[in-house]
Amino acid sequence: MTRQNEVAWRRRVLTLSLDVDRKFSVVVYLRKGTTQQQISDFLATVLQQPGQPMHPEPEFPWFVREHLFLPPNLPNGHEAALVNFRDTAPANVTDSYIEKIRSDPRVERLFLNVNPTTIHIDANPQ
Repeated sequence: MTRQNEVAWRRRVLTLSLDVDRKFSVVVYLRKGTTQQQISDFLATVLQQPGQPMHPEPEFPWFVREHLFLPPNLPNGHEAALVNFRDTAPANVTDSYIEKIRSDPRVERLFLNVNPTTIHIDANPQ
């Protein structure tokens, strides 16, 4: 598993473990076969917001506290993005963000308030 801390001039990848009690606000399974370029585009256009003049790189919205990406061997053969919201994030803001994610054609399944290690999907998604 990797955690990606993005800084304007570099990306640092850290290894971390997920215990069974750790839940995420949103767990996104991308469609199998999604390319690395499509994943980068998903990150920049769906999960992040466009940069501002003083900081032109895309950034996560203020209400995203944490984000992780899991390699396909961990989340049932899918690339997965995990997002945690700040406790102070208004529900209408996070609901809108979740709908933006859900409507993207690269998204296979979306799970809310769950630990990714406890997700078991069958071959025929709902």
